[in-house]
Amino acid sequence: MAKAKTTSAEKKTRAKKTTTPKKTTSKKAGSTAKKTSSKKNSAKKAPETKTKKASIIKKVVYKQSADEKKLVKELSSLATQMDAEGLVFLIEQARVHLYNMEVVAIQDEVNKINEKKANLKTTKSVDSGKKKFSIERSEDASVYHIIYDGKWKMINSEELLKILKIINAPVEENEVRLNLLHWFFKERSDFVGDFALTDTHDPRWLELIDMFQSNFKLKA
Repeated sequence: MAKAKTTSAEKKTRAKKTTTPKKTTSKKAGSTAKKTSSKKNSAKKAPETKTKKASIIKKVVYKQSADEKKLVKELSSLATQMDAEGLVFLIEQARVHLYNMEVVAIQDEVNKINEKKANLKTTKSVDSGKKKFSIERSEDASVYHIIYDGKWKMINSEELLKILKIINAPVEENEVRLNLLHWFFKERSDFVGDFALTDTHDPRWLELIDMFQSNFKLKA
């Protein structure tokens, strides 16, 4: 009977031993789960690093002269004797003055850019002003070629005679220009289109009249 009791006690102790590890494993599993979840949460809560954008505006660097450097030394010596109120006042005034200096420097740069643009425009206008009308006669004198900016337009002798009559009419210059414009728009619109001639305010109409008058004379 003693042996039977010991065997039952052994069974109980063995059963306890086998059951206890299950509890510890569940606790460990739970603890590891908590740890991993806390790690995930900490990873989520990690602050995002923001990249700073480079400033497009360049800071204006002012180079001081020898006299200005002397003034800096004098100001520094005076600043050592001033109280907080005076120093704050000087700092505020200095910041305002530096801001005004930067504004003036930026405005100077803008003025230089605008000046360069204006010079380019005047250069282009001068180059376009160099373009002139010219006329060439064919060998048999039956047709004439009016040339402008590398483009050629042909007129016959009858058309030339009509043009000469218009530009030599005894009327005012504005009326001559207007009559010539009307004739070209009506009879030779291709001429107007190819040379990109516009209304009476286009100065090239006067150049065209001058070209005809300097090359041809009507016989009385």
